[in-house]
Amino acid sequence: MKNITKLAECFRAAIEASDITEVLPLFKYFPQNCCEHTSVFLGFYISLIFPELETEVVRGRNESINGLKYHFWLEINGQIIDLTVDQFKGYSIPIYAENIHPLAEEFVEDKRESIDAYMGYYCDKVLEIDRFSKAMSSIGSKLKHAGWEYA
Repeated sequence: MKNITKLAECFRAAIEASDITEVLPLFKYFPQNCCEHTSVFLGFYISLIFPELETEVVRGRNESINGLKYHFWLEINGQIIDLTVDQFKGYSIPIYAENIHPLAEEFVEDKRESIDAYMGYYCDKVLEIDRFSKAMSSIGSKLKHAGWEYA
């Protein structure tokens, strides 16, 4: 899991250094409201480099008087990776390889899918494949400089 943690740290830095806002303007406010995109981008990248790992996209749901909210994160072989948890009060850094999500009581899991299964939905309903490819290219170019590159 040490390699996954290092990759996740580099991935977060690559997002922050990339020009992804040209493709997805909402990343101007990263990590605010970027959890689904970020989880899918990282999950897809991990599936390319470490295809033997079980990579799942998890959606947590919060219903309150303020309405319905969702938060997304990854579980990789049962370990939680949440690159955007610091958008919430009380969290100042992302989560790398934890056993239990600290927001588990606030965001109750309501959906879990392998990254492969989720990609079909994501590219069909959330972000068209052309923009996904451009965003991944933007992040990938920064990762390449950090020594991460898939064949």
